[in-house]
Amino acid sequence: MLTDAGYGWRVEISRVSSVGGFVLNVKWQRTWQRGVRLTDGPRGATQVTLQPGVPILFDYVSASDDSVAAGRGNLQGRFQTLRSMFSCSAIGMGLELRVPAIIPQAVLEVNLWLVRTLPDGAEQSQRQVLRARQGSQAEFFFDDLIVALTSPRGRGTPPAAGASTPVRTSGGITPLSSEKGKLKVELVISQYVVAASAKNGLSPGGSTTF
Repeated sequence: MLTDAGYGWRVEISRVSSVGGFVLNVKWQRTWQRGVRLTDGPRGATQVTLQPGVPILFDYVSASDDSVAAGRGNLQGRFQTLRSMFSCSAIGMGLELRVPAIIPQAVLEVNLWLVRTLPDGAEQSQRQVLRARQGSQAEFFFDDLIVALTSPRGRGTPPAAGASTPVRTSGGITPLSSEKGKLKVELVISQYVVAASAKNGLSPGGSTTF
């Protein structure tokens, strides 16, 4: 048994069931606070079901509560009490039980192709291979393409003959969920001109999410 501690709890845990979740009976009692042993500290008894990544808080001691408990009747005590009025109760110490979140191990592999059809009908293509775990995004960046400039119908000043600009295609893919053999993903594609497109009255580009 502890003979000296700043804060401490006595905890008893017994298993109830492991069917449909891990169910526990938990009994706890706060036994130390600010270096003082408590004989009748806060206590509790409850039954909990553990869920990966979900914390269960049983008891909490905030720093502001400690300041209020500081000695009164003297200048130091009054200063501590005044300080507690402006302190944050989010700072403190607690008794908590949790199971680490399960990190999906499956990896999605995607082959992306950027295909450009030239005026003579020939095709130019670039390939990117991406890999990402569920919940994380894999970004892609294709090499810039040199594209001839044209003026949008009825808007802007026509560009000079033979004018061109580099166009960049990028984005990201995020595996979201998997159910019954089907994988749901989010795909973001962005395409925009790299040069000073505003001089030609063109839109710099945009993005689409699927």
